[in-house]
Amino acid sequence: AAKIASRRATELSSVFTAAQAQGLVPVMITLTMRHHKGQSLSQLWDGLNSGWRAITQGKAARLDRERYGIAGQARAIEATHGKNGFHLHVHAVVLMGAGNDLIQALELGHKWFRRWESGLAKLGIDAVRESGGLDVSVASSDADMGSLGAYLAKQGADSLAMEATAGLLKQGRKGNRSMFQIARDAMETGDADDVDVWKEWEKTARGRKMLTFSKGFREIANLEDEITDEEIAGEALGTEADEILLLPASSWRQVRATSWKLLDVVEELGVSGLHAYLDGLKIPWNAAPSKSVT
Repeated sequence: AAKIASRRATELSSVFTAAQAQGLVPVMITLTMRHHKGQSLSQLWDGLNSGWRAITQGKAARLDRERYGIAGQARAIEATHGKNGFHLHVHAVVLMGAGNDLIQALELGHKWFRRWESGLAKLGIDAVRESGGLDVSVASSDADMGSLGAYLAKQGADSLAMEATAGLLKQGRKGNRSMFQIARDAMETGDADDVDVWKEWEKTARGRKMLTFSKGFREIANLEDEITDEEIAGEALGTEADEILLLPASSWRQVRATSWKLLDVVEELGVSGLHAYLDGLKIPWNAAPSKSVT
């Protein structure tokens, strides 16, 4: 999932950069739904899909594209679980035409929310109307573009990328946990409720896409045809010749929360500097095959 999120973040950032060069305006729209413990994940996901179809299909969606010059959108689903059961919500980036600003973005967001609410209602699910039910923001700088791509891809990978590369070991907001936090806790404690939650996630999420692109979205940056998550996961990155040291599992657990520092150290001080850095922290390591430790 970390590999998938990294690839998708790069793709999204490329699209956002190309969009900015073309004068398009990337807008992030977040939509949430009300949920309670008695609802199954399948019910909530079907409701989300109904709400999304109401936004993106039909005459109203066509009029939106014409009025705001929408060139495409990407949608990521974020899934967490807490005392009120499963919680799904949508993060979407819409590429609006040149000349649009926050006023038009808010106008579009409220139109989307009304259709989202109507689509959810078809399956007996309510949209969250109070603060936080709808959030709209406009990316206005190169930094915004890059962070937006990384954020959206992170949601699509269900936050595992952040766990693997930045040590997101704390619980989610308001006591909610990501699916991979639940999996980790189930492995560590054997808690039957966590095991049941993970099994429901595994059964329901199978075959569903967490990150999707509208027609023409990737073409904005002339990206190659999209490959599947499975193909990305199966790609080999680097070779044995690229290895600079080996970390036992116990050592990896000590450094994974700040693993990015290892790359910084080796870039600035070289391999011997990395060895000294780990030795200073009393973290065991092994030399990579055929690599000198000097």
